[in-house]
Amino acid sequence: MTSHASRIKINVKLLNDSNRIREDYSHVKDLAESIKERGLIQPIVITVDNTVIDGGSRLRACRDILGYTEVDVVYMENMSEAELRILEVEANVRRKDFSWQERIIAVARVHELKAATAALTGDDRWTQKQTAELLNIAVGNVNNCLVVAKCIRAKDKDIVACGNFSEALKLLLERKENELTKRLSALTTQPTAQIDALNVNLDMAAARRNIEAMIKKNEADDAAFYANIPTNTLASPSEYDEAPQLGGAGEPSAPAITIPLSKFLLQGDCIEHMAGMPPESIDHIITDIPYGIEMSNLQQQNTGMDVSATAAEHDVEQNISLMFSFIPAAFRVLKTGGFCVFWYDLDHHEKLQQMAVKVGFTVQRWPLVWVKTHTCLNQSAQYNFTKATEVCMVLRKGNATLLNPQPINYFLGGNDDTRAALGHPFVKPFKLWSWLFTAIAMRGQTVYDPFAGVGSSTIAAVNHGLQPIASELNAEHYNRLVLHTANAYRTLHPSAVFA
Repeated sequence: MTSHASRIKINVKLLNDSNRIREDYSHVKDLAESIKERGLIQPIVITVDNTVIDGGSRLRACRDILGYTEVDVVYMENMSEAELRILEVEANVRRKDFSWQERIIAVARVHELKAATAALTGDDRWTQKQTAELLNIAVGNVNNCLVVAKCIRAKDKDIVACGNFSEALKLLLERKENELTKRLSALTTQPTAQIDALNVNLDMAAARRNIEAMIKKNEADDAAFYANIPTNTLASPSEYDEAPQLGGAGEPSAPAITIPLSKFLLQGDCIEHMAGMPPESIDHIITDIPYGIEMSNLQQQNTGMDVSATAAEHDVEQNISLMFSFIPAAFRVLKTGGFCVFWYDLDHHEKLQQMAVKVGFTVQRWPLVWVKTHTCLNQSAQYNFTKATEVCMVLRKGNATLLNPQPINYFLGGNDDTRAALGHPFVKPFKLWSWLFTAIAMRGQTVYDPFAGVGSSTIAAVNHGLQPIASELNAEHYNRLVLHTANAYRTLHPSAVFA
C-alpha cells in the first residue's frame, strides 16, 4: 500500500487538508516553534492528488504559523478514501488526543466505512455488534456514538458545546423526555389516552435506563474510552447511511435509506444542466457522447439489431455541434485535477483534440480502445475489415494523475450481457466502465455522465462506490435510467427508498 519514495518539496497551496477529522489545532504554535528550531523531521504524507494523509498539524504549523511556501512531502499511492481516514485516526491517537467530539466522529466513521465495505462487496450486513467487537467497546456505546456523531455533523451547537460525551448523552435524554412529555400531554384528550400514555411512559423509562447506564460506564472509564481505533483497510462510507435512533437494547433493525434519485438523475439538455452547475463541482466526467455517425448505415436487415429507437438522437450535424458545446462546458464544471473521458468517432479526432486544447485540457495523444468480443456487423465484408473496436479520448484538467496507472490502453470484452439486461443496442459493458473508474476515480467521488442513456455507466458507478450524476435528454431513456439506477441501489441496500 505504501510507496517509500524520497521526500520532495511542494508548494503548500497545492496541498488539500480540508476533509480531516481533527478540528482543534490550538497546539500547532508549540509545534511551529519545534519545527523552526529543529526543522521538519517527519515529512507530510500525501496521495498522488495532493491530499494530506498524515501531517495536518505539521502543515498548519509550517503554512499558517511559520509562513513557509514549501514543505517536504512523501507520496503514498493507491489509497482509498477509507484508508486515508483510518490512517489519520491511527496517526492522531498516537499523538495529541482527539477532542471528545473528534473521537465520536472517528468511531462513527469506522462503523460507516465497515458497513459500506460490506454493502459494496456483497458480504453480510455489518452490524453495530461487529463494530463494538472491533473497537472492544459495548454495543450501546456504538449506537449512541452514531446518534451523537449525527448531531455533531449537523452542527448542533448545544451538543458540540458539551464538555464531554456523557453530557451530550444527558442532553439528548432530556430532549427525548421533553418530546415524549409533549406527546403524553397531547394524548390526554384522546380516547386511547390511557393505553398510549402507558406506552409513552414505557418508552421514556427504557430510554432513561439505557442512557443512564451508558453515562455511568462512560464516567468510570472515560480516560480509556475509544483508544483502540483499528487500522483495517476499508472502503469509503455511503453518503446515505443513517444513524440508528437513540436508546433501545440489542441490535437495531436495518434503517431505511433514502436516496434522492431526482437530485442526481436529471432529465433534459446536459449543456443546460452544466450551465447551472457551480464551476469546478464535478470530480470526473466519463461519458459516451452521441458519435455523429449516420445511423442508416447501421440499420441492417436480418441482423437482429434495431437502432430505430436511437436514430432520432444521432443526427450527424447536431451531434457534431453538440460535441463542441460539450467540451468547454465540461471544462468549466470539472475540478482541477479531474479527468474528462469520452467515447467518440475517429472521423472527428483532430477537431475534438484541437477544441479540447483550446479550452485548456491536456489531451492524451493516443485513445483508449474497446476491443469487442461479441459479434459485430459488416455487410461489406468483401471490401472492409469488420470494425470491432471503439475509441475513447482522455482529457486532463490541471495536473490530473491516474489513481491506478494502467499497463495497457485497451479493454477486451463484449456487451451481450449488458445489452440484454438494459435493452439498448449501444450500451458499453459494465466491466468496461469499471475499468475506467478503477483507473481514474476514488471511491466516494462524483462522476458525471452527461449522456447517460439507459444507465450502464450510472449502474457501474453505483456498484463502484461512486456518487453518480447523470443527464439524459430522451424521456423514455430517462425513465429506464431511473428504474435501472434504483434497482442497482436496491441490490446494495434492500431497505432503500427513493425521492
